[in-house]
Amino acid sequence: MGVILQNIEDNEQYKKTIASAADRLVQDGWDVLFIPFDFAADIHVCQEVSWIMQQKNLLLKEKLSLVECFSLLGELDLLLGMKLPALMMASVMRTPCVGVALDNKISRFLEMTGQTSAGTLDDLQDGELYHRIKEAWEERKETITHLDQLLIQLRQQSWESAGIALSFFYSRQPSKRYNGRSAGRSEHQGKAGRATHRG
Repeated sequence: MGVILQNIEDNEQYKKTIASAADRLVQDGWDVLFIPFDFAADIHVCQEVSWIMQQKNLLLKEKLSLVECFSLLGELDLLLGMKLPALMMASVMRTPCVGVALDNKISRFLEMTGQTSAGTLDDLQDGELYHRIKEAWEERKETITHLDQLLIQLRQQSWESAGIALSFFYSRQPSKRYNGRSAGRSEHQGKAGRATHRG
């Protein structure tokens, strides 16, 4: 399980709660990996919770590129996250999530994607968090199926939105419409541009 944290000033209890739930998961045979999503901002809180844990755990100690981050999130079996961008990226990579609802955006995202909410910071209790994570794991196949269906819908909506935008653009710029005489020049320019890019 990957863990992505957000540093919350003047709140130490949530760190202990997450560490306690993670300890129980390690005792069940899980590997727990702390991932500093925004490296400079998150490395210290990840280290702190890692140190609070009684069981062995893993801590990523280097900054990842965007591609590497997507790849890592896709390799996880489950993500416990406190940041909306991380939850979104993991969902795109078909990794089920348990989210801590720091704001309404996270709550709405989890509801839309049919994924597990651990509640707000005030709701967090180690026993309850542990059971929420276990439930998310047991329901992972249904979650992945739902994510697949949702991603298909989003792709279709993206293409539809692109089509509407192009129709609007061409209605305002009729001279930009495709025609056979300009096609040869466009194709030639495209190839030249790609060759330059490769070089």
